[in-house]
Amino acid sequence: MEWQPEAEKKLSRSPSFIRKKIRTMVEAEASSQGALLVTVKHLLDCREKFFAKQKTSRESLPGYSLETCLGSDGCPNNLIDDYQLIEQLETLLASRDLPTFFRKKVTGPPKFHHQFSIVIAGCPNACSRPQIADLGIIGVSQPRISEEACSGCGICVENCPDQAITLGKDGLSPTLSTPPCLSCGRCIVVCPTETIIESTRGFRLLVGGKLGRHPQLGQELPGIYSARETLTMAKKCLDIFQQHNQYGERFGEVLKHLEPTNLLPIK
Repeated sequence: MEWQPEAEKKLSRSPSFIRKKIRTMVEAEASSQGALLVTVKHLLDCREKFFAKQKTSRESLPGYSLETCLGSDGCPNNLIDDYQLIEQLETLLASRDLPTFFRKKVTGPPKFHHQFSIVIAGCPNACSRPQIADLGIIGVSQPRISEEACSGCGICVENCPDQAITLGKDGLSPTLSTPPCLSCGRCIVVCPTETIIESTRGFRLLVGGKLGRHPQLGQELPGIYSARETLTMAKKCLDIFQQHNQYGERFGEVLKHLEPTNLLPIK
């Protein structure tokens, strides 16, 4: 569909990652009005309908959001084997009756940013942006050096995106450095002699991430957690959030007023 130059210019000012979606919505609005040319009026009409729909949607918000990356759809970097954890987290969030909780804490209808967010990434690439969630969960595969002899091929060094592997002077003694190793598992996959093997597979956990007026990245908890331990930590995070929340503020704000010992690892 053809666009009026002024309308195209206005669209270009929207964030690039949602521009395509906005274009589709506006063209649908123009078509519904029988127009062949998209004008600024169609943009404004579409925006008005969008905000009206948001207002209605806020009244039925579930009080939480649970998002995952596309790892389960065949991503070669995916490190999550058992997706039962996602169903367990969904059940946990639904059991907390967060809509009622927010109605008691927030003045007026709760908004999307009030919801408690859990974001799962299948690998340290973290495409789903767990760093800005109330609880971010990242699938990892921690490597270790086995007793198998190294051939000195150097393929592990070449494939490590974080320069976390070095070979000794003899070229046959790999060393792993943590940090900068993020446990992405690439070295494990490519090692032909199984000199580098998997030590632990599980999850890294980030707490308190958020955007908004005072953005911050989630703080990483030390260690790697199993699915069972991750679910337990999710319960603990929700307990702290609901017990200490004052006015619907994000989890990161709640944590600022608490002692760090409240979130020590549970292992």
